[in-house]
Amino acid sequence: MANEGQALVWPVALQHPGPAADARLRLFEIAEALKNNELVCMHADRFVEGNKTIACNFLDEPANFPLGPFLLAAKFKVPVAYVFAMKENTFHYHFFSTDVKDYSVYDKEELISHMLKDFTKEMETKVKAYPEQWFNYYDFWHL
Repeated sequence: MANEGQALVWPVALQHPGPAADARLRLFEIAEALKNNELVCMHADRFVEGNKTIACNFLDEPANFPLGPFLLAAKFKVPVAYVFAMKENTFHYHFFSTDVKDYSVYDKEELISHMLKDFTKEMETKVKAYPEQWFNYYDFWHL
C-alpha cells in the first residue's frame, strides 16, 4: 500500500479522454498534482490521434495504448492502481480497483513495460466480463 501522503496514479479504462487540446493543457496540472502527492486518474485505454502510443497485445491482437499515463507514473515514480467502473444494472455501478503496485524497483523502460502488461491483463478481464461496456468509434486495433 502507498505511504500516507504519497501520490498515486490510477490509469482508468472504459471512459472517453476528451479533446486533445484539453489534455495538453492539463499536463502541467497533472505534473503539479503528482509533485504535491495528490491522486491522479488517467484514461489508459484510448488516445487522441497524434498522441504518443505504445503497442501491446490485447485480446490476442497488437493494439496501441496511450504512453502518457505510463510515462508520467514512471517519471514521477508513483504507485499505480488500475480502476474500472462497470454498470451492473440501471441504478448501480460497480467500481473495481487492483491493489496498489509500486514499480519503482524497475528502470523507466522496464517500469512502463510491466505497468502496460499489468494494465492490459486487468482490462482484458473486465472486457471479457462486460463485453458490451467497452466500445470504440474507431478501429482500436489499427496500428
